[in-house]
Amino acid sequence: MSKTYIFQEIRTPVFLKIKKHEGFLYVLNTSEFETSDEVYLKSIFEKYILNKIKEIAYKENIVAIHILLDGSLYGLVNFLKKNGFQLNDDMLSMVYSFFSRKFTEVDNKYKLPDDIILAQFEERYLDDWIECIKDAFKHKESLELIKRNFNVYWTNDTTFDKKLHLEAIDSRTRKVVGIISCFYYKEQRAGHIKLVAVKKEYQNKGIGKVLVQEILKRLSKMPCNYVSLDVNALNVSAIHIYKKLGFEIKNNLSLTKVYFNHVPIRKSIKSKEVEL
Repeated sequence: MSKTYIFQEIRTPVFLKIKKHEGFLYVLNTSEFETSDEVYLKSIFEKYILNKIKEIAYKENIVAIHILLDGSLYGLVNFLKKNGFQLNDDMLSMVYSFFSRKFTEVDNKYKLPDDIILAQFEERYLDDWIECIKDAFKHKESLELIKRNFNVYWTNDTTFDKKLHLEAIDSRTRKVVGIISCFYYKEQRAGHIKLVAVKKEYQNKGIGKVLVQEILKRLSKMPCNYVSLDVNALNVSAIHIYKKLGFEIKNNLSLTKVYFNHVPIRKSIKSKEVEL
């Protein structure tokens, strides 16, 4: 069974495609909304759409609801999480395309603090890299385990290139305080940023922006079509930074809410129902 619900009694009509399958309710194609105004979408989800979905779930004895969202609507994702939905995959894929834009000196606008210098990866700073990873991502694993994994999946990789593995060093302490890891795949003419990490006490100083900016600058001088990265969908500040640097979100996100006990839902806004 597949139906389309058209919410017409609001500023911009919203077409919501819903599919029922084996006790699950799939809310499909929300990326095809007629509006991209996220504040507006959040308000109508809150006032109307969530109630309609719950109403159908109650009426049809649905046990779980799946919603597919355009990945750029991360504010709406946060709203749905607050309403009991769980992300099935919490990573967003973002891409910087050298086809749609060329990296120029105008893009080279972010600067490091005076006491921070940029350098290529050096083996002697490996322990600092591991500490930076553990500190930035709050890893519970031991330093030795992180180091072993780093050697296996990074430095022993045949595509590992020191020119695309950069470190920000505090010139006063000679300690690495920020790192970026990027791999270049020659056949695909593509780069992938695997890791960006800045120690907590050095965050909000623009170090991460400069590291990404420098990688883009270096890749722009190579036969590279695009560079990608993955970021947690709930890390709104990082997403904003990457968008400022020219990255665009490329994937959808899916969320699920499980219903074990249905409760009566208040009457929702009227909607036309169209059989597909």
